[in-house]
Amino acid sequence: MVVRLLVLKEEVREVQDKTYITVSGSEVASPPLLQMMDYGLRLDELQHKGKLLGKTLELQVDSIPRLFSGRPHLTGKILKVS
Repeated sequence: MVVRLLVLKEEVREVQDKTYITVSGSEVASPPLLQMMDYGLRLDELQHKGKLLGKTLELQVDSIPRLFSGRPHLTGKILKVS
């Protein structure tokens, strides 16, 4: 599934020697999903750190683990940043 996500928040967490970057946003569609979604950047996507706020991500979504625990957290990969 491909989702277009407007990034409204970017959170950076440092745990020991690892950096975790999570973006939160809303779907860009007609009509959009009314719930906010989270996406954690993969290691090969860390070059986008600090540059995604206000941008639209086109995401290839592979799965939505922990679907019923708050906001959906998407896993997959970024196809395009615009």
